[in-house]
Amino acid sequence: MKSKANIGREAEQANQALELLASYRGRIIIGRALSHIIKEMEKVEGGMREVSTLEDMYLIKDHFGIDLSDPYTDED
Repeated sequence: MKSKANIGREAEQANQALELLASYRGRIIIGRALSHIIKEMEKVEGGMREVSTLEDMYLIKDHFGIDLSDPYTDED
């Protein structure tokens, strides 16, 4: 059983994470992370490709993420 102190600390950390996620910096982090994982997941072919997950990731990235990378200079 969690103590009240642990629950309070977890709630505070969750609040900090939400604030970061809503910030410009957080959106850059999300955009960068999603860009990298999407790039890797698109390499998967056939039945192992997680199409619906990729679609959801694109949706999140396109509406909440900021990707500052240059697609013309990024290396694999």
